[in-house]
Amino acid sequence: MALPIERKTEWQYRGEGNCSLAVANLEEQQVYRFVKQYYTQQLDAITKSLDTQQTNLPTDIIEDELRKVINYVENVMQPLLSTHYVEPPVLCEIKNGLTKEAEVMVNESRPVHRRCKSQDNVDTRARTALVLPDLCFLPNTGPVYTCTQSLSNGTTIIDDTACGPTISIELKPKKGFLPQSQYIDKASLRHQVCKYCMHQRLKAREGQWPRPTNYCPLDLFSGNRQRMKHALLGLIHTPQNNLKICKNGVEVYGAHKQKDLNLLLKDFFTGDARNKYLSSFLDLVIEILLSPRSKGGNSIETLSFNSQVCYNSKYVPKSHSKGDSWKLPIECVLEKIYSVQSLDELDIDGIYPIYQHLQTHLNSYPQHRSNWGLDGPYSEDWLTRSTFTDNSEHLQSAVLKVKKFLISKTVQDCSIMVALQPLVKRPSDMSSVINFDEQYFRYSISIIDLDPKRFDKIPTYYIMEQEMEKAYQENMDKVKLRDIGKKCETL
Repeated sequence: MALPIERKTEWQYRGEGNCSLAVANLEEQQVYRFVKQYYTQQLDAITKSLDTQQTNLPTDIIEDELRKVINYVENVMQPLLSTHYVEPPVLCEIKNGLTKEAEVMVNESRPVHRRCKSQDNVDTRARTALVLPDLCFLPNTGPVYTCTQSLSNGTTIIDDTACGPTISIELKPKKGFLPQSQYIDKASLRHQVCKYCMHQRLKAREGQWPRPTNYCPLDLFSGNRQRMKHALLGLIHTPQNNLKICKNGVEVYGAHKQKDLNLLLKDFFTGDARNKYLSSFLDLVIEILLSPRSKGGNSIETLSFNSQVCYNSKYVPKSHSKGDSWKLPIECVLEKIYSVQSLDELDIDGIYPIYQHLQTHLNSYPQHRSNWGLDGPYSEDWLTRSTFTDNSEHLQSAVLKVKKFLISKTVQDCSIMVALQPLVKRPSDMSSVINFDEQYFRYSISIIDLDPKRFDKIPTYYIMEQEMEKAYQENMDKVKLRDIGKKCETL
């Protein structure tokens, strides 16, 4: 366990979800994830369902759950996604009052809708937090320093080759392919429209966002640079919670803050870019997304797949070529994410009946839930270990399919963090450097947000999938009626 913070520090907002608030310690360049009351309420309900004698949620149960997250990332996610992209968090002890101090300090930076509900408050009972490096910055690796950079808290970072701001971009790519499961009705729209685009219609109907985005994950995962840029421009136009850009650790662009990116990126590139700084920046990000991290940048070894196109995508190809194929470099971050997402071959339509079968079995043999490791612990052999007798191969196969489904769900909700800094010259170590348009950039790329998904959430996934398809169908029907009305008006 990491040592606790003993002195007052300056905190900076990094983001949040339903379960945790992420804040950065500027002095340490570490990000702390403090659990929210919503998280502990859910944990409390689960604990009571398993132990009717439990009345209050002890702090050691919170610590145990956080350790499970660490073990899952270290023993399941990291081997699947590579140590080049995944760094497990560490557990840190936090003193009484620290979480509230941090929450108050960053409160003005939080979205308005996150400040008014009690379940979005940090849980001050927790005595531990997950800690990761602040990926808005690059690791300090320069041995001799001649170029300085000042942060908002007065800290100075110096590097012998770096000269310019550090820009970071956080992307939530989401599911990168259309399902191929035999269990999905052949007439289903899900064979033509990706999950993310369907979910956009449901979110719009529920009022979560004022308008749907033009981003489609299938464009980003295509390996086609034109389609990928179209996808990123869609996120720039409507970031929602799928894109965030920071400059020297300070958010400058996202769902609730949108500054002029061309102006902010002006000191990031050398030469005359003719005010096309955003376009150049997106091209640079695409090169990094396609660069195999284990082999350095600018690799051309690729994997080819039949290209998938989402019916909802607004991308219009400049040239129509037959037999279009994906070209994702082996070991690039998108190829790794796509491969792990693809572990699930059944989709929710095939998994839900298996869940029901296992749940029926567990009603008679509740002890098997622990034996199967459905709630952890997440050891190195969690995915492959067998605790079954010879006559229960069908159960073993069912549990394995469910685990692969839950792994896929985790990676469908992951985030990619890219941090970049321009260099004034070619460095001696090119392992984390990319050459772009005759300029060198040091970069880091990581995959985060890899918490395990709960077995008991499978029914929620099943209902959500149905609601998404229904919302998309309703939207299509409205569009058809509107088009028919316009034609009638012209007659």
